[in-house]
Amino acid sequence: MNRHPLFCAILTVLAVTGCGKDPARTHHRPERLPRVEAVRPQRTILTRTIELAATVEPLQRVELVARVPGVVDDLPRDIDIGRPIRKGEKLLGLAVPDLLADRKHKEALLEQAKQQVVQSQQLLAVAQREEEEAREQEERYVADHKYNKVRHERIAGLVRMEAQDRQLADEALKQLETAAAALKAARATIATRVAKVKQAEADLEGARRRVTVAAAELNKVDEWIRFATITAPFDGVITRRSVDLGTTIKDAGIPLLTVMQVDRVRVLIDIPQRDVPLVQVEENDRNGQKKPAEVVIRIPALADAPGGEFKGTITRIGKALDPVTRTMRAEVELDNTKGLLRPGMFGKAELRLGQRRSALTVPATAIVRRSESKLGVYVVSNPQGAARRGVLRFIELTLGLDDGLKVEVLSGLTSTELVVARGNGVLRVGDEVTAPQQDE
Repeated sequence: MNRHPLFCAILTVLAVTGCGKDPARTHHRPERLPRVEAVRPQRTILTRTIELAATVEPLQRVELVARVPGVVDDLPRDIDIGRPIRKGEKLLGLAVPDLLADRKHKEALLEQAKQQVVQSQQLLAVAQREEEEAREQEERYVADHKYNKVRHERIAGLVRMEAQDRQLADEALKQLETAAAALKAARATIATRVAKVKQAEADLEGARRRVTVAAAELNKVDEWIRFATITAPFDGVITRRSVDLGTTIKDAGIPLLTVMQVDRVRVLIDIPQRDVPLVQVEENDRNGQKKPAEVVIRIPALADAPGGEFKGTITRIGKALDPVTRTMRAEVELDNTKGLLRPGMFGKAELRLGQRRSALTVPATAIVRRSESKLGVYVVSNPQGAARRGVLRFIELTLGLDDGLKVEVLSGLTSTELVVARGNGVLRVGDEVTAPQQDE
């Protein structure tokens, strides 16, 4: 049937606008809500590892110096780089004629001081004998004085009784006064002899101290002479030789040999500030003891060598951070009896900071940072129906270990919440979403 063009146009407009449609066919469609990928927190073994730059250093390294000027006159031909050495082994020697001459002078001074001690001992012995003689004379004068005193008293009594002549009493008095004067002189002599003995004792003590000083000076010179002989401080290897036979050493601080202990080495790593609290322990074992963090050292230069991977634990760790790099130095001590590790090598250290055997974890992509200190996840609260329809809610969390894929949740969640796996999308608290199962 032919229709007018105007009639056809009207029918087209009605079709576009929906006019004339059956009401049964224009029933409201179900609302289409945003779909999110959601997971539940899981209990799993979580290990936190980081990779850091590593540098190999010898366990011990010293630069040997003579500390005295001289001429190298004893240097065996085999004392050169790469030579193994044993502790106490003589490596080289210097000629020090000025020190040897000084030693002879100090020896003479010591001998002179010893002779002075002998002389002082003899003088002390003489003074002590003189003091003994003076005390013996004092005893004789005391007895004489006592005799004359008794005699004078007896004669004086007879004179008072007019039984004796007064002239005899005067003579007895004179003798008593003479004895008293002699006793006083004897006691003065004793005091002089005692002072002489004390002086002799002081002279002897001074002589002995001079011997001590002279011996110390001689020992000092001997020590300086010993500095001219360079010996190995520990078992190791010579890595540098800076002198030749006949070299004149003017500056006593110039290094002559460099020696390293390489049978054991230390690997240096610098741990970032954020990982410092985790580096000291790995996990509490069954006895509650803390185990040191495990480290795997890989050196690119030894990648193809057998045994090129080295395993160890943190041996030493600094207690302070470098104020410039904000890192803390840690050391791993390794056995190097095979000699694969050489001081100065560099590589990577894979450090296991911690492990939790039953950690509650969520995907790392679920973590949302709202501020510098506020971290959390979005959860679908009260999911209903097969489509698990619910409202978004933000939960702030306390986090633990992070292995890059999963993050440990210390508080804020249980294993029943439905967590949005990708939280950094266009999500807002209060939005209604669906979180269907993965197999839908």
